[in-house]
Amino acid sequence: MMRFVRFKKVVAHLLENPAAPPDWSDLVLNYGYHDQPHLIRDFQFYTGLSPSAFMMQVKQQALCISQPGKFY
Repeated sequence: MMRFVRFKKVVAHLLENPAAPPDWSDLVLNYGYHDQPHLIRDFQFYTGLSPSAFMMQVKQQALCISQPGKFY
């Protein structure tokens, strides 16, 4: 469950300003990932996409993402 919650926080952070290029190293450090491949594995596990493909789809508004709140 903690893995999922951490990933949701990363996605929420990325969605705050989707036009800005993400600082992947900063996300790794701030959200407790061991390294960048660890973050990439979570993206692939939860979305089936690489982080860069995820951001490209967000910019194109091609993803349906739930809003933060009590419903996950």
